[in-house]
Amino acid sequence: IVLQTSDIDSSIFPVIINFRDFNMIDIGWGDEEFYQYPDFDWELAFKALFYPTPSTLRVEGISISRQLYFDLSEIVVRLLVTDSQFNAILKYIDDTFYRDEYGEKILSNRASGQIIFYAANGKYHLLNTCNTWLARCLRNAGLEISTDIILTEQLFNEAAKIGEVIKAK
Repeated sequence: IVLQTSDIDSSIFPVIINFRDFNMIDIGWGDEEFYQYPDFDWELAFKALFYPTPSTLRVEGISISRQLYFDLSEIVVRLLVTDSQFNAILKYIDDTFYRDEYGEKILSNRASGQIIFYAANGKYHLLNTCNTWLARCLRNAGLEISTDIILTEQLFNEAAKIGEVIKAK
């Protein structure tokens, strides 16, 4: 999910303070090991899909314009949401961060100045992927979307029902 940083209230989504120099942030949820590995690794991919594994949240700051970013993307669906739905999306994502005994988010890895990985709640596996995570997030915000989603195509088809398709493969 890609969000405009200027729209984000830091009282609802505090990690935005680390990304105020960026136009947008791209947030994703995935298997802790596979998602942070710099290359593709079949063994990690197999483990991520077929064993419940720890998860991570990846937050990436985007400096380029929204139009250029979307031009470079394969799939873009614009979702029009109310302020309360947007805040519900932010709260859902913020609640996904794993916190230590003091309530602090746990930094997992800083891949670069623009990408930060945080420990996340939940186990990643074939029936609980980044796509199901995002579908649950949107449904929690009151959007009519199925949460029985595994594949990107399923998520795209569901999002296309409730949003405007800007770009498809």
